[in-house]
Amino acid sequence: MREFRVLLSVCRRVTGEHDGADRESATGDRGGGLGSGPTKTIKNKLELYFGSKKKSSGGDCRVEAEEEAPRAAVYFQCQEVRERVIARKNHEIIVGNQTFKLHLLADLKTPEASAEKQEDKKTDTEKEKEKSVQSGAVVLDNVSDRLSRDLLSMLVENISGLDESCYSLEIIWESSRAVITFNKPPDVEKFLTGSQCSQKLQKHGLTARPLEAAESVRVENLPPTVIKEMLELFFERSWTLPDNVVMIPDEYAAIATFNNAKVVESICHEQDYAMLSITFKVYPYYESMGTALYGKERPTWKMPEPFRESVHNVVWRFLREKKLFQSINDQMSSYFCSVNLDNPDVILSPLPSLLRQKGLTAKHVDTWMSTAQQAFRQQMSQYSAFECKVNASAWKAAEEEVRSIVKEEAALVHDASRGILTVAGRADDIKKVKGPVENIVLKAISQIKRQTEGVSECMDMSPAKFYILNQEGLLKAAQDISPDMKISLDEGAQKLTITGLPAEVYKTKSWILERTVGTSKKQLNVPPSLLDYFNTVDDVDMSQGLFTSHDEKTDTEKEKEKSVQSGAVVLDNVSDRLSRDLLSMLVENISGLDESCYSLEIIWESSRAVITFNKPPDVEKFLTGSQCSQKLQKHGLTARPLEAAESVRVENLPPTVIKEMLELFFERSWALPDSVVMIPDEHAAIATFNNAKVVESICHEQDYAMLSITFKVYPYYESMGTALYGKERPTWKMPEPFRESVHNVVWRFLREKKLFQSINDQMSSYFCSVNLDNPDPLPSLLRQKGLTAKHVDTWMSTAQQAFRQQMSQYSAFECKVNASAWKAAEEEVRSIVKEDAALKVKGPVENIVLKAISQIKRQTEGVSECMDMSPAKFYILNQEGLLKAAQDISPDMKISLDEGAQKLTITGLPAEVYKTKSWILERTVGTSKKQLNVPPSLLDYFNTVDDVDMSQGLFTSHGFMTTMKKPIQRRRRRSPFRARAVVLDNVSDRLSRDLLSMLVENISGLDESCYSLEIIWESSRAKFLTGSQCSQKLQRHGLTARPLEAAESVRVENLPPTVIKVVESICHEQDYAMRSITFKVYPYYESMGTALYGKERPTWKMPEPFRESVHNVVWRFLREKKLFQSINDQMSSYFCSVNLDNPDVILSPLPSLLRQKGLTAKHVDTWMSTAQQAFRQQMSQYSAFECKVNASAWKAAEEEVRSIVKEDAALVHDASRGILTVAGRADDIKKVKGPVENIVLKAISQIKTADRRCI
Repeated sequence: MREFRVLLSVCRRVTGEHDGADRESATGDRGGGLGSGPTKTIKNKLELYFGSKKKSSGGDCRVEAEEEAPRAAVYFQCQEVRERVIARKNHEIIVGNQTFKLHLLADLKTPEASAEKQEDKKTDTEKEKEKSVQSGAVVLDNVSDRLSRDLLSMLVENISGLDESCYSLEIIWESSRAVITFNKPPDVEKFLTGSQCSQKLQKHGLTARPLEAAESVRVENLPPTVIKEMLELFFERSWTLPDNVVMIPDEYAAIATFNNAKVVESICHEQDYAMLSITFKVYPYYESMGTALYGKERPTWKMPEPFRESVHNVVWRFLREKKLFQSINDQMSSYFCSVNLDNPDVILSPLPSLLRQKGLTAKHVDTWMSTAQQAFRQQMSQYSAFECKVNASAWKAAEEEVRSIVKEEAALVHDASRGILTVAGRADDIKKVKGPVENIVLKAISQIKRQTEGVSECMDMSPAKFYILNQEGLLKAAQDISPDMKISLDEGAQKLTITGLPAEVYKTKSWILERTVGTSKKQLNVPPSLLDYFNTVDDVDMSQGLFTSHDEKTDTEKEKEKSVQSGAVVLDNVSDRLSRDLLSMLVENISGLDESCYSLEIIWESSRAVITFNKPPDVEKFLTGSQCSQKLQKHGLTARPLEAAESVRVENLPPTVIKEMLELFFERSWALPDSVVMIPDEHAAIATFNNAKVVESICHEQDYAMLSITFKVYPYYESMGTALYGKERPTWKMPEPFRESVHNVVWRFLREKKLFQSINDQMSSYFCSVNLDNPDPLPSLLRQKGLTAKHVDTWMSTAQQAFRQQMSQYSAFECKVNASAWKAAEEEVRSIVKEDAALKVKGPVENIVLKAISQIKRQTEGVSECMDMSPAKFYILNQEGLLKAAQDISPDMKISLDEGAQKLTITGLPAEVYKTKSWILERTVGTSKKQLNVPPSLLDYFNTVDDVDMSQGLFTSHGFMTTMKKPIQRRRRRSPFRARAVVLDNVSDRLSRDLLSMLVENISGLDESCYSLEIIWESSRAKFLTGSQCSQKLQRHGLTARPLEAAESVRVENLPPTVIKVVESICHEQDYAMRSITFKVYPYYESMGTALYGKERPTWKMPEPFRESVHNVVWRFLREKKLFQSINDQMSSYFCSVNLDNPDVILSPLPSLLRQKGLTAKHVDTWMSTAQQAFRQQMSQYSAFECKVNASAWKAAEEEVRSIVKEDAALVHDASRGILTVAGRADDIKKVKGPVENIVLKAISQIKTADRRCI
């Protein structure tokens, strides 16, 4: 803050002993006065005197008195006060019994006086340059959106007394600032002086400060082809090389920094420049504001046009009913968007704050619409709707049941004109109710349709014929056509009645007629006696006895069964080294048969071979011969009979075939299987009958058709875990080798450490051979048990993933280093690296290399600069921070002073040296100088002392530090806190202020006027002024009382960041002023860890709850795994309660937030951001991903996906969108994402293939 100085001299008034006349003498004489007495006493008297408006016409001020000198300086905070003091003629103070007269020095009445004298010595050119470089502008901070340009202009004119032709105003809305540029520099001082006392500025919260001279320029309209070096060359050619150039490609701009205000001022004389054929603009850039000043060319952003988004009518109705409009608006406000939801054709408009945001660029404005649109659509994706076709009568029948399902979770709208029911609500709720609602509606439509369109058909049919048709599957076929269709037989009238919808009835009738026509018939000549017998028995029983199969076996059946049970032999332990030809020769040698009498099927994956003989006796002959065969024993082979197959393997099944379809197929032609196991991955199934006859009958053929579906059937043997395919056994083709690149130096490291074999060993479990040139599949890939096409097809991706996992254990990094630097650094780098891995040594190696590069660069490019400098001047510059500034520029730069030659040498890289030299020159130019007439005797004295010591004594401030070394003189007032306060510990939250007051009054017998009570909730204490000891009432509440010690510390509050650790004295008041800084002081108690504020103790307001959105499926996973409580427990350490009742999570502050120890405004203000960050950190442990998959593909893939995912994730398939979402812990999701996507893609591919085949 600016201060206004008055210089004064102090003279002692002396009264003559004889004539009684008053005389004045300088206080520095032998008679005593300011020079002989304590300076602090005079200083305090001067502060009291000039601080009193009554005594001196003064006001708020501070005093600086010179040691052993009759001079002092008084600094006032306001120009008007200074002028009043100067206008007063007589000023006197009394110290002890002496009167001192104060003379104001008229020649230094204004702080500008000395500056004006020096100004006269400068040339006109220097003055003009200094004026142009010294900023002629003022910054107004805290400019509100409510302040218009006209109002700001009037405020400026009111304070400065100038009209608009004398200044220019540029408002920077995005940073809430305005810059006033005056035509004449003196107007800046005048405005700053007036602004300090302006109530109008204070009313609007505005503060004024001078704008520093710009040391950077912003270059705009640069094409992408312009690079940093081009700008450096451009500026270097006409002015000087910039210290730094920062390119901003997104904004087609750059910022060039010169650290020389004169250069910037020279550049900015013009705005339009050309570099070759490229034209661009240049503006002064101010680091403190983070923006350039454009004057009249400041970009004026046009507010984007509102746009429309359509919301489903019924979704909009749901939002209105649930009063969600405001919630959507609140969430969209963070995207600077206002949403008008008055009707389903929603209007989205930009908020005015869009053009007020910090760092606003054209990109923010241009992309606002797309950003807001995306955010709004994300909001709307939380809601969905579906439609059902239902006419009025069906809706009337279904409405009550539908509403009982939906409850309040959705909005229902039936459009009778279109015959459509629409259901809308939150997406999660809609997913739950969609299936039940559609089922209810379809059921109601079906009932109404049957009532209005139903027909009945009658057919002649005897009970015996009906029985035969039932054996063929009549009732099952009717059930498949429609479960609601009715079939009834009138045995007396021998009529079959079919009732249902026309299509159902006629389809069933056609089924019956097809079976009737296809029934084989034959004319029989039945003897009369047999006819008489038939008339005496029941037709149904007789039909069942004649036409239903029993267990009696014919000779042919027995022969067939015998062949199935004993027609094959199994050879175990078949090695990879045994070829098919060698096995065939062994079989022929033992059996004595040729290859036409048997078939050989080798099952490589289980190391077995099956020999099927054409004649059963050959099995016994081979088994007998094999027991004594040395040839079989030589190869480790053993032979055993193969049991009869009791299962079949069904292959080439499309995903649409389900278990029940296969059961019906086998039941119709043979028998109902005991079990059917579907194998979706292999498009196969295994049906078990536990009856070898049935399996033998089925396997007479291999090709079957079920409706339009064709498939193959093979006998399956549980003991071998495979089917026998004969000549159709799949032959797998070995996958092609593939290549993977390894970093050259990583490969070299692996070779040096002999890790090739280790990698090969680990990759062998993936059936992969690695020679680190080319990973090949191992032959054992085609020998693994349970081999399927999937194993072969996915070998490459599996091996590739495994190999990359292996290689991820090794890494490399690079450093740019030339040959000479590497030569210097090599030995030290090798001593660091040794045998360690790259991750541990990366930092040290980079540091060593950079150090070596720097040293080489300094040896080759280093320069030295000498400057004339006396030791005294060097000392003063050190006080200004020379060595610290040099250290900041470069720790490796060297500065040395030759005191004899009075030369300062700076050694380092050119940029470092010249930057340091500029720093010194700037401080030298800015050092105030004054010509002094020093008496010869004083010059002689100076020649006898050390220059540095003398400089330190004259020019180094002692001020506050010296004062603090002396004991503080306390007033003789008794401390208001000593032995008058009592502390109550263990104050519970349940104890109110009123109850505590009553307890104090009850124990002390005093009323509230005799004490004050201050509750420190965060430490569970209360303080009051008086005492207590054995009160049962205190003990009942767990309270203990103790005297409060006298405070030996104070807490100083409301300090700006500029205040450093210097305090002059402590008074018994609370409100203080230090120069222009006001602050408060309170007694601080170490034992309680807090100050006592009395009635001024801060009362904190509990922060508002806020919302965070969690992915719907992630939320569902958390709920299923019962993780809500765990999250709440972890968030409690941030004083936060988390309501996870739905994905739109509510985070609320816990009451303990305001009870924590050492609570400050910062804790309360930052609670939301801290809790938000912590919650998001929690949620980052969970993730989700989506796959596009339609209903049929999901049905085919679901079982395998669930077997992969297990309990590690939640699966949700949205059939309406065709999206599968998988959510869980982030680590688990990373593991399962690849496999799940592969399974889904494979299922989709299979569905497409099946569809093409059907076409």
